[in-house]
Amino acid sequence: MRRNRQHCASPGADIEELRSDFVRPESEIATLRAHVHELEADRRELASIVEGSHDAIWSWRPDGTIVRWNPAAERLFGYSAQDIIGRSLLTLVPPERMARAIEAIHRLEKGQSFKQYETTRVRKDGSRVEVELTVSPLTDADGRIVGASTVCRNISERKRVEASLAQRVQALTTLHEFTEDLQIADSLGATYQAALDAISSALGCHRASILLFDAAGVMRFVAWRGLSDDYRKAIDGHSPWTPDTLSLRPLCIADIARSSEATAFKATNAAEGIAAMAFVPLIAKGRLIGKFMAYYDAPHDLSAEEVNLALTIARQLGSAITRQMAEAELRETEERFRLMSESAPVMIWMSNANGGCLHLNRMLRQFWGVEEADLSKFDWRSTVHPDDAPEIGRQMMQALATRSVAAVKGRYRDFRGRYRLLQTNAQPRFSGKGEFLGMIGVNVDVTDREEADRVLRESEQRFRLAVEAAPSGMVMTDKDGRIVLVNAHSERLFGYPRAELIGQPIEMLVPERFRGQHPTFRSAYQKDPSARPMGAGRDLFALRKDGTEVPVEIGLSPIETTEGVMSLAAVVDISSRKRAEAQRELLLAELNHRVKNTLAVVQSIAHQTFRGVGAAAPARRAFEGRLIALSRAHNLLTQTNWESASLHELASATLDSNNSNAGRITLAGPPILLAPKEALSMAMALHELYTNALKYGALSVDSGTIAVQWALSRDPDVRLHFTWHETGGPKVKPPKQKGFGSVLLTRMLAGDLDAEVQLNFDEAGFSCTIDAPLLSARAGSRYIEAPAPSPAGSLSPTARQRPA
Repeated sequence: MRRNRQHCASPGADIEELRSDFVRPESEIATLRAHVHELEADRRELASIVEGSHDAIWSWRPDGTIVRWNPAAERLFGYSAQDIIGRSLLTLVPPERMARAIEAIHRLEKGQSFKQYETTRVRKDGSRVEVELTVSPLTDADGRIVGASTVCRNISERKRVEASLAQRVQALTTLHEFTEDLQIADSLGATYQAALDAISSALGCHRASILLFDAAGVMRFVAWRGLSDDYRKAIDGHSPWTPDTLSLRPLCIADIARSSEATAFKATNAAEGIAAMAFVPLIAKGRLIGKFMAYYDAPHDLSAEEVNLALTIARQLGSAITRQMAEAELRETEERFRLMSESAPVMIWMSNANGGCLHLNRMLRQFWGVEEADLSKFDWRSTVHPDDAPEIGRQMMQALATRSVAAVKGRYRDFRGRYRLLQTNAQPRFSGKGEFLGMIGVNVDVTDREEADRVLRESEQRFRLAVEAAPSGMVMTDKDGRIVLVNAHSERLFGYPRAELIGQPIEMLVPERFRGQHPTFRSAYQKDPSARPMGAGRDLFALRKDGTEVPVEIGLSPIETTEGVMSLAAVVDISSRKRAEAQRELLLAELNHRVKNTLAVVQSIAHQTFRGVGAAAPARRAFEGRLIALSRAHNLLTQTNWESASLHELASATLDSNNSNAGRITLAGPPILLAPKEALSMAMALHELYTNALKYGALSVDSGTIAVQWALSRDPDVRLHFTWHETGGPKVKPPKQKGFGSVLLTRMLAGDLDAEVQLNFDEAGFSCTIDAPLLSARAGSRYIEAPAPSPAGSLSPTARQRPA
């Protein structure tokens, strides 16, 4: 029997021992020689096997010293036999595994063996290799451990394949889970969270984000994981792409610190602990909608497989976002429609293909008295008036046949049993395949509008008849000043046929010498459409077709319409009135002349009467002053044909407040027109007060002043409140007896004006208050003075209103 090979670790040494230690018989020697030859053959066979093995094999002594090293070990580790034999096998062990390797050597010395196990070893160039080791102890004939043999197999490729396979399985699992998550996601938030999970798992990062373009085309964060608020604020809007960028591929900044990015960008990422990042475009329907980001704590470049995974996730995410947005928009649209329909001030409805009710808004349900839960049982056709049903049905069928909108009016019975006229606009609905789905429409109750239109038509007819029958020329113009309506009297007044006036600008009736000098009555009301003055014209002329001018009076009224403010003018030929006014003015001039002559005679008689008295006699001065005051009031009344006199002009003329007394006498109060009797009495009162101030009061010294004020009250009758107040004059003392001036003030005003007069002799200054009702107001005239008149000659009413 052959010896066990494990006891022949050194066959050459055994032979020498046999030769030197024993002297054998020839037969034994022959046997031993045969055995030696057999051992030598075994050794050569074993050496051949070791040398030709594809696995790295080495043997080592119990202390770990390598004593044999085959070519495969040389190829695997880079050490030649000459380099490694005699060195410790710990040379091949990485530092982190050194303790375990030393422990294994000690265990082997004690006879323990090791089955196959996987570990890492170090090559000569310092690189590492994944290996599978099998360690077998070597013993001598006595069973003592004399060393060990190690068989080492390179498993790097297998590990790579296994890792790749595991990564592929993990990727497929991730994509499968992502797809399932997207299917059940019912909101954008759920979609984003599923995407962040997939990105982190597939690309091996624990931080990720999703950004979308906003309405301004700026990338904004919509979901993120592992990012601080400060980082998002700092990086918000940063993107390598714009919405119109084409041919997009993922981008990776493998090492931000060594990239060409801006310094601020690098600093922001460094502060966040981000060393690398990947940009992956999100594309939906061929359009870039955003991106997702993967962040790495250490430098990292995307592999080709990671790029493919990222693109797969991006495609699914882009489609899911688009779908979710579309569904959200659809839900929002449906909700808006529902809210709008429910609160709409019109009746909105929707029917199915058989005409059954699918939807009635609140207003229509209330019209028919139907509960929302009972719509499927309600037949709206039963509410149509029998006489209107055929026409409604015909137009609905025509709309269906032509796929157009039907507009039809019909009577429908409401919940009270009354028939109301509804205007219906309805349109057929079709599916994407062209299948008829039903109708959708809007009903508007036009019963009241139809009635209002009928009343309006009748009113317009009455208006036209009234205009036509008016005894004056009636002219209506639109907002642009073009004539839209004239009556028969206007044809006679202006000499134009009606057809020639309609559509022409109103300026054609204004004499040419006045055009462009002042606003016509058309533009006067464009600024204040609510004003509706009526007035008599003064020096207003209209141009006839034959070129002649005719004096007219115009009554003007603005009319607000849907087309803007129109103006209706009543034009009256006042030629005969002008002639009568000229005659009256002639008579008034004659009367004024005679009154002035009478006053002159009175003044002459007074002069003769007071001839024996000195020129400075008080009685003479008082009489002449009163006569002059009466003459001034008379002149003011004459200027207005004895219709009225302005209180302000009367006071200014009597007190000479604009000339010699300017700065010493102030007048303040609203513009008031006084009747003739009121004007004469106030003129006499002002003269008495003025004379008294000159003789004894504020005007007797240089420092004195007088404040004259008046106001109106309307509680309930219109009353004049007049105040005369002197300051800065001599010290005032009450008179011991009343003079003629005081009597004239108190008695004359009380008698003529029914006034209450109070005289106050305060030491600081004399004052007088007059409280009197305005006779002109009781008579119904206008007591507020109108603004100054505008240039004469236009077709506008006079700017200054006279008392009636």
